[in-house]
Amino acid sequence: MKIITEEMKYRQKMCEYSKKHGVSKAARKYHTNRKFVYRQLEKYDGTVKSLALKSRKPISHPNSHTKEELKLIKHVKHYYEFDGLAEMYVQAKKRGYKRSYDSMCRQIRKLPKLEIKTQRKSYVKHNEIRGKYPGDKVQVDIKYVPDECIGFKSHGKKYYQITAIDEYSRKRVLKVVDEKTVTHTSKFIKTLEELGIKHKRTKPYSPWQNGKVERSHRIDGEKFYSRHKFKSYEDMVTKLTRYNTRYNNIAKKVLGFLSPNQMVEQYAI
Repeated sequence: MKIITEEMKYRQKMCEYSKKHGVSKAARKYHTNRKFVYRQLEKYDGTVKSLALKSRKPISHPNSHTKEELKLIKHVKHYYEFDGLAEMYVQAKKRGYKRSYDSMCRQIRKLPKLEIKTQRKSYVKHNEIRGKYPGDKVQVDIKYVPDECIGFKSHGKKYYQITAIDEYSRKRVLKVVDEKTVTHTSKFIKTLEELGIKHKRTKPYSPWQNGKVERSHRIDGEKFYSRHKFKSYEDMVTKLTRYNTRYNNIAKKVLGFLSPNQMVEQYAI
């Protein structure tokens, strides 16, 4: 859609005047040269839109992404999109990509995608307190395993995923249990006491205080449980272990493009 500007209207008046009084008089009246008037008359078909200004944007740029680079970005996006932008960037660099992380993100934003509009809920601001070393602070929570993932006879049992995530390295430990009772909770508290670990509860209805594990559970639902249907309890445990092993080896931007395992190894050096 061409937007009619004041410049276009000005040129239309000039063209109409030149048709009545000649090109020379039009050039003098509108303070320009005759060549400019002739060029506008060649474009003018009686409508103001025919005098629209052409884009001055360059067709190409010497520093623009090459076809090979764009093809590489599409490739890593296809295979590593669900692992996050940081992992996509690390995988692209392994394949020879030499541009910055932000350059890659700009190109990814240009690619077609399905936009899902969500309304953000209000929340109370929470200041993050990150652990100073691996094991300094660990967030723990429990997640319900969706019934649609259970493809075996569970005899009415409900399954739950217990998640512990280290705040410093983001490394996770997962375990599946078949009941949500005080038995597991009491064992957990007793273990903490034996190890001399201080247990601090979050405030009710304040998920942002346990933000890392809450986000971790959301990722699990999108990338793991939505894609699997387990044939047995053992199959569920095996696939969850394999999935978590990969999670701990995926690079993350917040960790400086290192994986959780690399963060732990780097601290130990």
